[in-house]
Amino acid sequence: MYDIIPHGATLTSLKDKARIAAGEKVGPEREDLLWYMASHDSDYEDLRSQLALLLVPNNTTTSIFISNALWHLARHPDAWARCREEVLTSVQGGEDEAVGQLSFSTLRGMKFLNACLDETLRLNPKNVTQVRICMNGTTLPRGGGKDGQYPIFVRKGDIVQVTKTVQQRNQEYWGEDADDFRPERFLELKPF
Repeated sequence: MYDIIPHGATLTSLKDKARIAAGEKVGPEREDLLWYMASHDSDYEDLRSQLALLLVPNNTTTSIFISNALWHLARHPDAWARCREEVLTSVQGGEDEAVGQLSFSTLRGMKFLNACLDETLRLNPKNVTQVRICMNGTTLPRGGGKDGQYPIFVRKGDIVQVTKTVQQRNQEYWGEDADDFRPERFLELKPF
């Protein structure tokens, strides 16, 4: 990175100089996180460290998540077709969108696509367990007794662990088809 960008120069200033030299109009730059960080951090060692902290740990989890989503969609052609239709319809353009452009608001508006992603995360959570230490003694309304339906006291210092693969496939909450890939369940859910 140091061999490419002269010390003290910002990516924005170099790009602007190149555009001005070519006679091009200098306008607003990209609006993604990477560009923002590069434009606002002139300490390249710090920028490199920040990017490594941001990109390296997320690389594997993101690729695994995408692989899991594609795995489920490949095994459910009806969901794949519906998801594809929603994406194609969304990029046709409207009054405030250019044809073929995907903005954050367009992606958030794709309800079925988001339901497919939520269902993938439900069935294949990224971090399987969550472990917490109880900071104060408290009584949980359920979890005690042979059937788990009675209150249970958790002492200060006790370790509580939740296994997401069990929790997110619990038929009591997700229905008889809790082990099935059914994105429609996220379209049917109502907030608590």
